[in-house]
Amino acid sequence: MATKRTSKATKKSASKKPRAKQAKATKKPRAKRYVTEDGCYLAIDDSEDFGIGWIIPEDGFGAYIGDMRYDSTVAPKDKETWEAWAVYQAVKPFAEGMTQLNGFYFGSKKKAQLALQAANDALFSNAPWPEWAVRAKAAGWTPPEGWTP
Repeated sequence: MATKRTSKATKKSASKKPRAKQAKATKKPRAKRYVTEDGCYLAIDDSEDFGIGWIIPEDGFGAYIGDMRYDSTVAPKDKETWEAWAVYQAVKPFAEGMTQLNGFYFGSKKKAQLALQAANDALFSNAPWPEWAVRAKAAGWTPPEGWTP
């Protein structure tokens, strides 16, 4: 009867314990993006001081949030004006200042991302967030599942 020959390398690898499976890195689910009827959506413009503006599919950045003021606490009736008003109200507490051309600006990309998320959340909820909730979100608060303003 012939004996099976094995090399040292085979013996060594056979004696090693199997490695524990490493956990796969999981991506965070992407935040929901509100898209208007004509295909516009909000995005961060990081070319200057992290502003937020509407992306027009054919043209790029259009109006910036804060370049028109919506100080009224009463929500407008027509949908397009309501969208601009809701975003303005949601983003305003995150802003570090305003410029005449580009509206609100934010000190960091992280702060701009929080403001963008609050704006999208306000548009999806059909109601702007109350001031306390916006400040709490900026401080790191996560609303409970199913919470609406």
